Amino acid sequence: MLQNGKYGTRLSIQGDDELGMLEEGFNELAHQMNVQLKSLQRLVDQNVTMIKQAEKAAMTEERQKIARELHDAVSQQLFALSMLSSAAERTAVGNPEKAVPLIKKMSVLSVKTLNEMRALLLHLRPMDLQNKSLLTALTELIEELETRTDVAFELHFPEESCLSQGSEEHVYRMVQEVLANCLRHAEANYVKIKAELHGRQFSMIIRDDGKGFDPTK
Repeated sequence: MLQNGKYGTRLSIQGDDELGMLEEGFNELAHQMNVQLKSLQRLVDQNVTMIKQAEKAAMTEERQKIARELHDAVSQQLFALSMLSSAAERTAVGNPEKAVPLIKKMSVLSVKTLNEMRALLLHLRPMDLQNKSLLTALTELIEELETRTDVAFELHFPEESCLSQGSEEHVYRMVQEVLANCLRHAEANYVKIKAELHGRQFSMIIRDDGKGFDPTK
């Protein structure tokens, strides 16, 4: 009965001899197993609650991050586009030549705003691998970006990695963040992702042909 999970089962004590002591021992064993089972159930319930709370907190934090970036970057750029378009429209009526620089600024700013939105959409993708291998998840991510952007991607990745599942998800998030920065800041046309295994050591390099920046400034 205990083997089948019926931990509430108890033996009736037949006497004070050795068999009676054995029966009492079985009953105490069943009691301890029942106590441990309830303790494990409480732990499972607590873990489920903690996982839900952590997921909710992560979702809230990500929503707040995206809201800040929408406010700090995209909304301001859209406002600037609106102002430029109004100015260009007024200027074009009386002096078309002076409207040309404004239209050029609008073109540059619209591309920047589009890249900003693409980077934000990248953050809205699932943050975990969803039971996929790291290679499969990265391949799907790059295929999606190639259909949405003019950036060319090159991926060299080992079929198998020495990473744990948790580490693979961290790598996936890092690649997402790097590619978002490429779209948002680098103005790159080409991105190469290369990962290698050297025994138990995993290394990854991401390069792009973007405009870069001056580290001294």
